[in-house]
Formats: sequence, structure tokens, C-alpha cells
Amino acid sequence: MKQTGVVQSAHGPYVDVLVKRPDACHGCGACKLASDEPRVVTARNDVGALAGDIVEIELSGATLMRAVGLAYGVPLVMFMLGLLLGEPIARRIGLAINPSLASATMAFIFLAAGYYIIHHYDRSLGAGAFMSVATAIVDSEQVECAPEGCVAAERFSGSEENR
Repeated sequence: MKQTGVVQSAHGPYVDVLVKRPDACHGCGACKLASDEPRVVTARNDVGALAGDIVEIELSGATLMRAVGLAYGVPLVMFMLGLLLGEPIARRIGLAINPSLASATMAFIFLAAGYYIIHHYDRSLGAGAFMSVATAIVDSEQVECAPEGCVAAERFSGSEENR
């Protein structure tokens, strides 16, 4: 996923880039609670960008899918495992409770364990594991900026559906 934005600040090996929500997000609706306002994204500064530069940042598809799988897949799998194993585990340890209650309780225990595992795994990867990378400083003539953010000009040329 590529985005173009304006560097707000550079600090060490990172830059804070003001970007607008990507076009792919408009049809998704997964985060309807989030606003369409521009947001600041911290990216690894591989191009030596300075404040005021217009840069292209990229998050590889593989990295994006890893992050999505980790954030959504692990909790879902753990919750489902808890539902499936709750009743047999309760029976094995001798709890005389409703099987549905045992499954629901175990599902939430497994869900919490899943988030705990994700938390520790994420911390073991380090700060930049799922971070975007500034890949190019873009010439300001190739960029169209509006109040809601900047977009590379070639994305505006072509059909209406590319906007």
C-alpha cells in the first residue's frame, strides 16, 4: 500500500508524515468510527527526508497481511478454540456447570490469552516491525495537495474510479 504525504517532522531514523486515508479504505468500512481526516503516520526514513518534503511511504502487502492476521486472525482462532474446548475442559476438571456457559467462559479466557500472546510477540519484534517506509521524496510538481492530504498526480490521471 503506497501513500503520498508531507513530512511534518524528522526524528532520528523516522519521519512523521501527514497522509490522507487511502482510497482502498473508502469502500471497506471496517473502521467507520475513524474519521476521514488526514492522520500522521510514523515511517522509517530510508530516503533522508526532512520536514516539509513530500514523500511516498509504503507498507508492503506481506507486512500488511501479517499485521491483519495477527490482529484479527489470532484472536478469532483463540476464541473459536475456547468455544470448542470449553465444555470438554469443564467436564474433565469436574465442573458441573452448563456446557454453553463453560464454552462461553473458556472462549473469553482463550481470547484474553490470545491478546496476551499477541502483545508479547509484538513487543519481541521491536518498534518497526509493522512500520511504513518512506521510499521516495516526490517532486512537488508531481503531487496534487488538497486540504485533506496529498496524492501523486499520476493517480489523478485516468478513469474516475481511480480517484
